[in-house]
Formats: sequence, C-alpha cells, structure tokens
Amino acid sequence: MNSVADLLLARAAEHPRLPAVLHDDAAVSWAELAARAEALASRLQARGVKPGHRVAVDVGSAVAAAERLLAVWLADAIAVPLAAHLPPAEARRRRDASRCVLHAAAGALHPLAEHPPSDAGAGLVVFTSGTTGQSRGAWLDLSALEASAASVVHATSLRPGDRWLSPLPFAHVGGIGVLVRCLQTGATASVMDGFDPAGANARLRCGTTHASFVGRMVERLLADVGAAPAFPDDLRFVLVGGGPVPPALLARARAAGLPAVATYGLTEAGSTVTLADPAQEPSPRCDAGRPLPGRRVRLARDGTIEVAGPTLMRGYDGEPPLPMDGWFSTGDLGEWTPDGRLRILDRRVDLIVSGGENVYPAEVEGILARHPSIDEIALVAWPDPSWGQRVVGVVRWRGAPEEAGVAAFAAAELTPPQRPRTWITAAEPLPRNALGKLDRLAIRARWGSPLLPTSPDQSE
Repeated sequence: MNSVADLLLARAAEHPRLPAVLHDDAAVSWAELAARAEALASRLQARGVKPGHRVAVDVGSAVAAAERLLAVWLADAIAVPLAAHLPPAEARRRRDASRCVLHAAAGALHPLAEHPPSDAGAGLVVFTSGTTGQSRGAWLDLSALEASAASVVHATSLRPGDRWLSPLPFAHVGGIGVLVRCLQTGATASVMDGFDPAGANARLRCGTTHASFVGRMVERLLADVGAAPAFPDDLRFVLVGGGPVPPALLARARAAGLPAVATYGLTEAGSTVTLADPAQEPSPRCDAGRPLPGRRVRLARDGTIEVAGPTLMRGYDGEPPLPMDGWFSTGDLGEWTPDGRLRILDRRVDLIVSGGENVYPAEVEGILARHPSIDEIALVAWPDPSWGQRVVGVVRWRGAPEEAGVAAFAAAELTPPQRPRTWITAAEPLPRNALGKLDRLAIRARWGSPLLPTSPDQSE
C-alpha cells in the first residue's frame, strides 16, 4: 500500500459524505471516489499492470480522470495523462514514447505493447506544453507531487471542507496538483471540462475558497463580471500562473474583489515554485513572490532561473537524468527584487535584442495590453539593419485598429528599444495552447518574418 492509498482510505473514513470531486453535473463523495478507484485498480492489476508499469489515461472528463489517475497510483503504477484535444497521431506518439502497457479510456481498458516495468513505484509522466519545440514527458515520482502539494496546502491554509476551483485539465501538472492537495486535506476539487467565464464566475460565488487560473482566464473572467455583486469573503486565494502575470491584470482582479496572487511554476518542478504574498500590493513589474518551503531557486550568470528541491522530476522520460548537483535550468529569465522576491521576465528563447537592449515580450505585452483598444497582443522580432532586431506588435483589436493611439501610448510607457516599430492586425484570436497561454511557436511561424528584407517603420 502506498501513500495515495493511505490518504484515500483516510479521506473516505474521515469525510465519507463530503464531495471529493465536484462537476457541473456530478458530485462524487470521498467514499464513492475511493470505491471507484479501488475497483478500477483491481481491474488494472487483473489486466497485468504491475508496479512501475506505465498506463495511458484519458482525461477528457475531469471526474473520470480523477478516478483513473488515483486507480493507477493505487496499483503502484505510473500514469501518463493524455489531453482530450490531442490528435490521434500525437496521442499514439506519447503512449509509445512512454512505453505504456495499457490505455484507460472511456469505459474500456485497451492493451498496448508489452514493456517491462521500471523499478519506480507510483508516479506520473506528464507532457510539457512544448513552448520551445516538441513536448517532452516529465517523469515525476509521487513523492514529488506530494511535496509540491503539501507546501501549497500550507501556504494557502487549505483545510477539510474547502473547495478548490480548477479549469486546468488533468493532463497538466497544475490540474493534477489541485487533486493531490485536496486528497491531502479532504478539500473538494471543483473541476471544469474547459474554461467557461460565466461558469467560473458563478462557481467563485458559490462556496469556492481557492482557485487556479492562467492569466488569459482571468482576463476573460473579468470581462464577464460586469455588474455582478462582489465576490464573497469565503474566497481566500486565486492563484494566477502560466507565465509572467502582468501587474495591471492583478490590480484589476483585486479591484474586482478577486484575491489574486501571482505564482511561478513549471511541470518539471511539480507545479508551483514561488507564490506572492496576498497581503502585498502587486509590484509594478512581474513579481511572482518568494520560493515555497523546500524549493531552492537561484539565477545563473545570464539570468536563467534554476530550481532544486524534492519536487523536481527525475528527468525527461527516455532521456538522461538530471545533473548530479540536482539543479534544473528552467529556460526562464528572472531577477531578484531587493527584498528577495522573484521577478519573472520571460523565456530566454523569446528574448528580443533590439538596439543592443534586452526586450522581454511578456513584460511589454503586459504594459501594452492596458490600452483599451487592444484585446490581445504578442510581440515578435524581425531582422533590422539598424536595430539588429525590430519589435513587431501582432494585435487583435477590440474594434477598429488604433495604431497611432497605441504607438503614442507606447512612446509614453516604453523605452525606445521596447516600442513596436511595426504593427500587424490579426483578424482571428491569437494562437493559444490548451491552457490559454500564447502559442509563441505558432505566432512566430506565422508572423515572425517580414514579407520583405526590410519594412518601413509604421509607428514613427
């Protein structure tokens, strides 16, 4: 029996009638969830699943996904969650790359190729969002997930009877983290099959105490609030992650009554690494707070964020393990504030160097997004004979294009290297991944090169 089995049995004994997982059309108690997960674990074992085997898990339905993940762990096996939106070829690639022996899908268990089990116990292979190329499977031991969850539980004072709202899918470490936190405390995982602003707004006003969103979800949520009454005092924490969180967005959220705090996390570190102080006003730049207990964070000479601690993955599945010193280079750029908070700048691969100055797209996008004419904006770089790289703004407007007005706003708010010198109007919503984060690979592929070797500045 492993730690998940101990926790699940404890929750079923202590809080049998409390909802473990809450969905629009279903509420599953801890006793029901334990019974279902144990029954499915027995079926997995009867089909030949042994400790250390990999099992692919469909997560299209959040309630069923929670049951399947727990069942795999009860069998002391390794879960490989597959998102509902994956094309069949990509789902097959991930199953094959992870050496899965079985696929737990809706109502059926499908045998796959035979593979020997690893010497590891229960765990997770969760695929990254692929922001820098093809997604890779991060192999996390169950102990890493539990250490990550425990620190967030402590930092947010989660307790039995609380309710954590999460539209993050169970194919993402953030969504799985919510399930493990609730398992540790007896709180309820209030899950959504995809983000719906109106639905999330209603749930935040109906017993929710904690919530997890990415920045774009908060933007859409605030647009839906309208003249709705204030959020109740029961709502204590709204964690916002998925990349640098614009301070202006946090300020708007707090003005609307959402107790929003910025976080920094990544799949490879088991989810949350830093958490901002809810009692502190958002800083003028992208401040993600201090490291949680057990996390070690340092900056390399080039400003790249490196992390270490018990929540780190073993390594990327099928690739060499982490360096012997235990530090993982995130590829994200950051800096420390004088009082020890981590400020997130951007991903190194997204850095633009214009006129010899570093331009961090996420930081500039957060500033420009404050202009009322802009619905969405992404920065790309074009070669420029004078500047080395010119900053180009790809904009989806709220109404008619307002290039002159936004250029004037940029001149007042940004340094010369940061200002977009060319504007491109996007007729459709900007490409985003399943979490709502900008798909920068797709954006660069579509708009990242000029039609001509040089183009006249359209903002001057």
